[in-house]
Amino acid sequence: VSNALSKRCEVVVFRNNEKHSISFEGGELKQKLKSEKSKDKRTGTIVRLWPDPKYFDSPNIPVGELEHLVRSKAYLLPGLTMVLEVEGKQNRVWKYERGMEQYFEFMLQGRELVAPLFTGERFFDQKSLANVSDIEPGEGASWAIGWVADGDVFADSHVNLIPTRSGGTHEAGFRNGIFDALSAFMDTRSLHPKGVKLIADDLWQRACFTLSARIVRTQFHGQTKEKLTTRHASKLLELCVKDAFELWLNQHPDEGKKIAELAIEQAMARLSQGKKFERKKPSGVATLPG
Repeated sequence: VSNALSKRCEVVVFRNNEKHSISFEGGELKQKLKSEKSKDKRTGTIVRLWPDPKYFDSPNIPVGELEHLVRSKAYLLPGLTMVLEVEGKQNRVWKYERGMEQYFEFMLQGRELVAPLFTGERFFDQKSLANVSDIEPGEGASWAIGWVADGDVFADSHVNLIPTRSGGTHEAGFRNGIFDALSAFMDTRSLHPKGVKLIADDLWQRACFTLSARIVRTQFHGQTKEKLTTRHASKLLELCVKDAFELWLNQHPDEGKKIAELAIEQAMARLSQGKKFERKKPSGVATLPG
């Protein structure tokens, strides 16, 4: 699709001391695949695209989005240096040695978390999949999640390093696993307030997280891959985070209580807001619902 929407597309691959190149114009082959010996010992691929203005409302590339995309690769792959070059502007460089944890510090900009950051990762191998169907070896996820009492929250989820802005099955499984773990923690410590039923939104209202799932066979909704629809991803993520978070909560009961209290506060606010809009009907006169 990128090739089809470009005036020109060039691809150069360096591999095994050889340089391979091919180019297209208007989606059609312009220069056949050419291979030559190269003194260059580097490996890698260069793809250059010239967007065709006739297919776009605007030929300008949204630099803010591009920055977000490039920076996210840096924290998802700790230690990797990402450089964004924009003609006429200073180069932007990102490198996160501590990955997601460091990215959180950058995003929060000094704001305090209610409890310490919960980070972790789990990838399944052949042995750990003995009693599990659908999931393939190598699949799993890494994550970081924290709660803030006020201010903006952020949620960044990815599949195989592709940002999934509209979430999808992996994010749903992650949310379910975290919420179920907190509910179980609250049950064992009798932290549920009487007459108040917590829903997942109460916990997620103040949550900030980054999630990076690795899935072998992916299915996305639409060409831009903004939403994952792979069925088993939900189960995979629940398996990754539920037990890990429940264990973490039980090892840090005081922090767990703070997270539970924040969720209860959100539930109370939700319920009191609901009550505010309930209007009593005066007899015989129909009124609009609140």
